[in-house]
Amino acid sequence: MPPQIKKLDDFVIYVSDLARAEKFYTERLGMPVKMRIGAEQVVFKCGDMSLALMLKLDLQTPVEPGAIENPLGRAHFAVNVSAADWSVAREELRAAGVPLSQPVDWGDHDCFYLTDPDGNLIELMSWRE
Repeated sequence: MPPQIKKLDDFVIYVSDLARAEKFYTERLGMPVKMRIGAEQVVFKCGDMSLALMLKLDLQTPVEPGAIENPLGRAHFAVNVSAADWSVAREELRAAGVPLSQPVDWGDHDCFYLTDPDGNLIELMSWRE
C-alpha cells in the first residue's frame, strides 16, 4: 500500500546566480532565509513549506519565450497571499520592473504570473473569501 502523503514539504528550483536569486526572493517576494547549505543552496521559509534555490551554473532559461504574455498551461509554482498583499505586491513588482502577466480571474481566486531572474515562472494568487 502506498504511503499517505500529509503535504508537500519543500521544493527545489535551479538558479544560475544564487546571490541574485536570493535577493529577488527576499526583497521582491518577502521570503525569509531559513538556512544555507554550502555555497550551492539557499532554503527559504515559504508559508509552512520550504523553497530551496539550488545553484546550477549551466542553467538554460527554463521558461520559453512568451510565458508572461500567455502563462496558462505552463510549468510554474504558485504562492498564496491575502487579497491586500496581492494588490500591493502587483504594484511593487511592476514598479521594480519585474515582468508580470495580466491578472487572471478564475472565479474563486485571482492571480498573476511573474518570472524570477532565471525565468522560473511563479503564480502569485489570492483565494476569494
